[in-house]
Amino acid sequence: SVSYIENIAEQFDDEDMRWSDLERTDDNIDIVKTITNYMIHLADISNPCKSLDVAKYWADCALSEFFAQGDLEAEKGLPISPLCDRNSTDLASSQRDFIRYIVLPAFEVL
Repeated sequence: SVSYIENIAEQFDDEDMRWSDLERTDDNIDIVKTITNYMIHLADISNPCKSLDVAKYWADCALSEFFAQGDLEAEKGLPISPLCDRNSTDLASSQRDFIRYIVLPAFEVL
């Protein structure tokens, strides 16, 4: 979780350590795994940090997947999940909210 990562980061700040000082020992393997997983998560959500043409391409790909899911949900008579309704989802506002509520808070921890 973000708060766990924030706590780890605060410990490093308090002890004047660098990430490279962290050795892979049995005592801190959970911290290493958590940091590694968090960095992978950041890479996964980093598309808005890239050039506009690359970011838009990947946003369009993601929305295409979401819309396919929404189409299947509609076919089965299920409620359509958020961002999955091709008739009501707006690309610009969905990306704005993704950046505001997911990307920015995650990267602020760094």
